[in-house]
Amino acid sequence: MTDELPDQPPSGASRRGPLQLVRLGRQLPLSVALAALVVTAAVIAAIFPGLLATASPFDASPSGMLAPPSARHWFGTDELGRDIYSRVIYGSGTTIVATLIAVGIGFTGGSLIGLLAGFNGGRLDSALMRFIDVLLAIPGLL
Repeated sequence: MTDELPDQPPSGASRRGPLQLVRLGRQLPLSVALAALVVTAAVIAAIFPGLLATASPFDASPSGMLAPPSARHWFGTDELGRDIYSRVIYGSGTTIVATLIAVGIGFTGGSLIGLLAGFNGGRLDSALMRFIDVLLAIPGLL
């Protein structure tokens, strides 16, 4: 037996690079590609809202209150005459940040609880499982 490293990676491993991403993209189902496109568009809208917004989200127009959707106001206007589409685009950044914070808290808390239950086991594992069962029994809308 020698201590030399092989020249080639093992058969299951491969090098990651731009070409592999292209190959992966060809293998993805259409639904995954469309979902990635929607998420990408949402992130672009959150970072650069001025690119997609059609009007200022703050400008009120009393003459255009509660207007239905049209070519000028894609989602219509609110009770102050503000463009709803522009308000949605400008609000997407706040929504994405709040979502990332919620996912981060859930990931951190779930990981800690899982690690405690996995390493200690026994009664602590049972107690943590009952605690999680109680949390899951409470409806999300509360």
